Amino acid sequence: MPASEAVHDERRAARAPGSGARRLVSDVATLATGAGTGALLTLLLLTLAPLAWGWQPLVVTSGSMGPLVRPGDVVLVQPDPDDVVVGSVVTFRGAHDGLVTHRVAEVTADGYVTRGDANPVTDSTVVHRDDLVGRVRALVPWVGLPAVAVRGGADASGRGTTGAAFVAQRPNGPQSLGTSSRFYRDAVVRSGPVSYWRLDETGGTTAADTMGVAPLTVGAGTGFSRSGALRSESNAAIKAPPYPELLQAGTVPAHDVAGSFTVLAWVRATSLPQNSLARVVTKRDPNGTTNYMLAFSSDGLSIRALTTTTTGSYEVAAPVPQDLEWHMLAATWDGTHLRVFVDGVVAGTVAGTGTPRTVTPPLTLSYGTSPLRGEIDEAAVWSRALSPAEILRLYRCATG
Repeated sequence: MPASEAVHDERRAARAPGSGARRLVSDVATLATGAGTGALLTLLLLTLAPLAWGWQPLVVTSGSMGPLVRPGDVVLVQPDPDDVVVGSVVTFRGAHDGLVTHRVAEVTADGYVTRGDANPVTDSTVVHRDDLVGRVRALVPWVGLPAVAVRGGADASGRGTTGAAFVAQRPNGPQSLGTSSRFYRDAVVRSGPVSYWRLDETGGTTAADTMGVAPLTVGAGTGFSRSGALRSESNAAIKAPPYPELLQAGTVPAHDVAGSFTVLAWVRATSLPQNSLARVVTKRDPNGTTNYMLAFSSDGLSIRALTTTTTGSYEVAAPVPQDLEWHMLAATWDGTHLRVFVDGVVAGTVAGTGTPRTVTPPLTLSYGTSPLRGEIDEAAVWSRALSPAEILRLYRCATG
């Protein structure tokens, strides 16, 4: 099997019919030795649920789907999917009877053209529908690393017998155990944002920061539990609060970016056009000095990226589709160019110089005097400029 393919060890132990659940419970109990009872029950539920759904766990053993999927990760594959589209991540039988997981780049009459995210070109052969094993529905980072490390001791086919392949201990507490079942969420976290707000709260006065840096204070009138932006998974969003409310982070040094940056959010207008100068993500002072800002134009028809550097102020704008659908909006500054993105694609670029100026006021989503008319989801800020390829990859993760 060529090293450019994201190949797998199949976790199919030879066992008597009906023994799978008992074997799995035994393995979970072994892994959970020393953990609390609550953690053990969580492990049992999270381990057995995918089997009940008929999903198949596979350990990834190469890096062609990096950085989203890495060697040692476990993917959970749903057999016989009926919703494979461009952008879907699928597992199929490769040329030498091994299993390969790549992303669908094109759907043809003969099957699927595929490509690994880390590969520069598409795969050389079309995947026929009969060779499709299933669509990847979930990702569990790292937990297959032991299987990758000992693969040399497996049989010649590379098949192993490790049970409970989709159990993971997460680094958010000594007894916090769980799995990750969201490709988009994992892709964002792995890209290293400073802050990442999923905005899937069902109520309350704060919105959690996945990175643990700065939860948002939620203004009065915010709408919760709205249908979210991601087609690839179930998630919720919020409706921006009305004038004069907003969503505001605390004052944290990490949000003061004196260098390259990326700001990104998903937005869905609830009526058209969007409010004049409606702000999406903003770090700006009352004098107009802008560390970074993603905001709509005065007519509400375009999205603008803005920054004030040590040499001047820069702005670039691009039209936004005039519909009531979700759109991914982003801005990047890489030290020489300010770019604005719509739905994963560069929609405008302006050249510039200097270093972005930091400002005292905290970061906000929406804004009291310039509120969004609609819903917002999956907002994040990075202290680096994501490449166009990285932003497109995030868009495909959300829509695949």
